[in-house]
Amino acid sequence: MGEGSSLLEGTVKNGKPYPLGSTLSGTGANFSVYSSQATEVQLVLFDNGLDAPADRIIKLDASVNRTAHYWHIFVDGVRSGQRYGYRMSGPQNPQVGLRFNPDKVLLDPYGRAVETMGYRRGAPHKRK
Repeated sequence: MGEGSSLLEGTVKNGKPYPLGSTLSGTGANFSVYSSQATEVQLVLFDNGLDAPADRIIKLDASVNRTAHYWHIFVDGVRSGQRYGYRMSGPQNPQVGLRFNPDKVLLDPYGRAVETMGYRRGAPHKRK
């Protein structure tokens, strides 16, 4: 979402399926993401940088936070600059492209910015 941070203890509401991505309001932010195959979705919020453990993990309840294939939630207290991602569970069937791994934090495919500060990747292998 932009610069700065973020989230103290805020309440959550059902949210809306549209618009996709994160959308700020005067009191917080709506988060919405599409997945037709996910069986569980978690919103993962980071206040202290991406190298630190998540500050808050919010499990979305499919009965109130899912509309068709859109998973959504509204979190009070979120401001511009909030770092976040998703964890999704679902079927494992690589032959048809389904590789859900709830241990991985996923980028928001509808996000407007990606922070790379603190990103560490091993040295690339040299080709011979």
